[in-house]
Amino acid sequence: MSVGVGKITGSAVSATNENTIALVNLNLDFSLIKCEAPQEFAAVGRALSSRRRSNAEDGSSHKAARKLGALFEQLIPSTPKLLKAYGSRASDIIESPGINPKGTPADGPFEGFVGTDCTSMWAAATSGPASLGIHLLACMLARAWDAKEATSIWVELVRERQREIEKAVAENQIVATTTLIAARQDISRSELGNWDASARSWLRRADQAKMMEHNQFLLIVKNVNLQFGATKTTYHRVLSAWTVAMACLEKLLEGLPQQISDRAVLLALSAWHLYPDLVVFSGQAVPVKFKDPLLPKQAIMTLGLESFHNSSLGMVDTPRWSLSLSHLRYYGDPVQVESNADMSRVNFLQLHLVALGGILANWGISRADMFHAVSWMKTFWKYLDEISAHFSTGPSLDQLSWLRGLAEAATYMRGASSIELKLCMSLLDFGRRRARNFLTKPALGDEHILPFFGLCNSAIMAGLSEEIDVDAGIRYLREIAKTSPIKECKSLICFIQELDGFVYYEYATARPHERKTEKRLPDGTFKPELVHARWIGLLKIDKSNGNLETAASKLSTTSCDCESSCAILCTCRSGATIKTLYWNDPPILFQQDECHATITKPGPPASVCQCLELRTEWPSHVSSGIYEELKLELCTRSRIDESAMTGFSFYVMEKPDRFLTKRAYVTAMEHAVKTCVKPEVVEEVKTPMGLKWELSQYHASTMMVGSHKPSDDWFRSLGALFVAAHIYRNVSGTSVSLKLASRPLHKAHWIPVQDATDYPIADHNLYSASWDPRSYSNFLCKMRRENTFACIAMFESGELNILPSELQSVVALCSDNSIFVAGVLLNDPSIPVQGIDVRHIVGNIGHAGMTMMISPDKPRVRPRSDNYNIVQHAMYDFKREDNFKGTSLHLSFTEWKLALSTGAIGVIDQEVHFLESVVSLWDRGQWVADLDVLGMERNQVHRIEGACDCGGSGNDLAGKELISLDSWEELLDPPGSPGILRAHGNWAARLGVVCLLIQKKQIENLSIMADKTPCWSCLGKYSRTLSEFIID
Repeated sequence: MSVGVGKITGSAVSATNENTIALVNLNLDFSLIKCEAPQEFAAVGRALSSRRRSNAEDGSSHKAARKLGALFEQLIPSTPKLLKAYGSRASDIIESPGINPKGTPADGPFEGFVGTDCTSMWAAATSGPASLGIHLLACMLARAWDAKEATSIWVELVRERQREIEKAVAENQIVATTTLIAARQDISRSELGNWDASARSWLRRADQAKMMEHNQFLLIVKNVNLQFGATKTTYHRVLSAWTVAMACLEKLLEGLPQQISDRAVLLALSAWHLYPDLVVFSGQAVPVKFKDPLLPKQAIMTLGLESFHNSSLGMVDTPRWSLSLSHLRYYGDPVQVESNADMSRVNFLQLHLVALGGILANWGISRADMFHAVSWMKTFWKYLDEISAHFSTGPSLDQLSWLRGLAEAATYMRGASSIELKLCMSLLDFGRRRARNFLTKPALGDEHILPFFGLCNSAIMAGLSEEIDVDAGIRYLREIAKTSPIKECKSLICFIQELDGFVYYEYATARPHERKTEKRLPDGTFKPELVHARWIGLLKIDKSNGNLETAASKLSTTSCDCESSCAILCTCRSGATIKTLYWNDPPILFQQDECHATITKPGPPASVCQCLELRTEWPSHVSSGIYEELKLELCTRSRIDESAMTGFSFYVMEKPDRFLTKRAYVTAMEHAVKTCVKPEVVEEVKTPMGLKWELSQYHASTMMVGSHKPSDDWFRSLGALFVAAHIYRNVSGTSVSLKLASRPLHKAHWIPVQDATDYPIADHNLYSASWDPRSYSNFLCKMRRENTFACIAMFESGELNILPSELQSVVALCSDNSIFVAGVLLNDPSIPVQGIDVRHIVGNIGHAGMTMMISPDKPRVRPRSDNYNIVQHAMYDFKREDNFKGTSLHLSFTEWKLALSTGAIGVIDQEVHFLESVVSLWDRGQWVADLDVLGMERNQVHRIEGACDCGGSGNDLAGKELISLDSWEELLDPPGSPGILRAHGNWAARLGVVCLLIQKKQIENLSIMADKTPCWSCLGKYSRTLSEFIID
């Protein structure tokens, strides 16, 4: 057969030749045809794991490469220089540090799947030049389209090409024999999906290796208004884009300058990672030097004047490739789709910049002020860092984790180079346009959210300028009242707080009132002045042992307005010797009708009003109906002690002026609360550097945040972003989809159900003195494994919102070039693992789309042997050693595969599949068992902790017997008495033992030793019975 194949290659026949018709009906195995790979691709072959190399040279990938190459061979232009340059670039990329990690035993069953997936590239390299051209097309489609759309395009290309060949045969046109044979081969949708998946995985790693050049290239070409070529059908559009790009690059590599008119060439350069020098006409010729060593110096690409955007407003969207796909759905007319933008995936730092752009847009910050607003964010974070280090009672940066990602993105942007800064501005622009609803959106009727976290609100800044919490709250409420229609005689501020066995309370004016001075006006009357008044009291609680002086020392140093000179322990504060409040020149609000401030000795001094009784409740003549509390957000009381009415209250007369309704008061004050005096963001927004945290009880901050906080959706979204950042924190080289930014994050199903304590700043502001336990760390603690995988699925795809309940059996997730593995599968079973603990591995398992790996329902265990010679069961000699060095974990897949419904009805290629994945335990080449690792989540394993300090020898079991278990057969055929399996330091063997015994319903008879050697004397003495299975 192989001789016949050699004769077939290169022949051209007519459809009328009966021998040829018979020949093409043969079931030709394309894996028999193998070429020597070009030397430029040698490094790629060396980098492949044995599994991937076998697939690329003899398996399904090689067959797909051969069939596709032969099918399109007559349409592919001859481009030897392009293939040589591409091979050199691919080898350069694969040899870059960190791009192609090697699997180690720490990767457990995934060791053979670690590394960059170059399978399709090596399959093409060993299948001939035509197949390499097919690989280049796969990279273009993977760059421009999502997996399901790219697979649909591949199906359409293959079907149309097969019909085209059949038509040529029917019309007696000359067709190459190999092409005709390929047209009669079955090229399944699954093969095409896997072909796309391999190219897609390669792109992710190649982008990481060429990040600087890639980003610079995209920044330049995003403003180029070139369109994709327009032809009649999807088939012809794709073929035209592909072949035009290959021909253009070949001419460039020959040293011929090119002026391009088809955007497909730019897409190809991005997908193939070749970067020619550019001349961009934007008012004038601007040369851009990439100095790519693979291209000749004279290989210059020109972008014409008529095709360049004016992007000064930052509102330009890159032109998209539009196609009509007839193989995307099972039923219906062809679907019109558009390609992704060039920058459709970003790292997590860049995602924070996008989120920051959305926040600035919601703040109403203009594009011209965005850079200065980012500078403010950086400065603000630096300030928070300073106060958290200076004050022991201030907020810690860990408690401000929701802000950390945004601040780090702002800090990175402020220190970025010129090229990086352009990229940052592009991301901010994208956020302004697309991410307005990503974290939150303004409330109904509001155009913007209060900017700078309310720190440019005049009332807040006035309050924060005070050193003491109580003074801050009164100043804040007075600033709000200043812009309201309330008159000085119709409003009152009250503050009450329990303090060291006393009730501390104040009454204060909300609006200033007139007081006579010693100066006279020209008409002889005394000149009035506008002043505020406040009265401070301290009342001992019944049966309290509180010390008056201790409590008074913690009060504000502000004097009350009673007698002319008031000490910290004046009589009106103590409440011990006086039953009546004396107030010099009292405001009208506090005067009784019969009071004219003319009381004389022996009572209070002259001009002192005796009208407000010293009581914590309102006096009878006040509480009889003149006042009522306005139900405004700004009037919130502290939630520390509702029954004691602690905190601030704002009161106003019940009956307003005849021209003003109660709603008018409310509306006016709400407007004052939300008013923002927009600062010049070139200047730093003020920060409360002088606030004395030692004296703050956060009543004022609670009230101010209650007035200005965003919606609960904001906090939910920030918590979700914080959790996702935590998951990706140690994952280098990964990217997330920018589609995510256009969707409200707070609607994600994976966010765990929260309670009030999970929103750390819902009741307190940035300067709260006590946040614990109200921290976003609660989000992390409540994340289960299924929540974590649902979160990863959303960020990897940008759109999947999967219910965690559907992922309860998932142990690993594979997407593009990333494998995310549950921590329980790659950790020693003695180490507690949380649901948030997921490890990232560079690699893939070779399946298209997103794959959720689940274990079989009933994993198998090999039966015990009847050979009595292989079981020894020797007495334990107290030596900690590993007798299971030949044990290893392996991963394989069954044929069971099920699509997960994501709501897309009628779409042929589902994005997510469950794949039955078997984690097997092997010992020295012999299969032992298949494992259900999730059993460790459902069952708690007893831990034997380290040594004690009893002073004993440590090796006396108090008469108890302990048997050594030094092989798997000795475990499967147990001694019937306590035994210790010696696999010290071998996490894979220890994991296998725990899983196996749980599967055999032995969890109650199982204990595992920690790192430290236990005290056997104490263990034998105080343990009634030893576990039947102890794992070392």
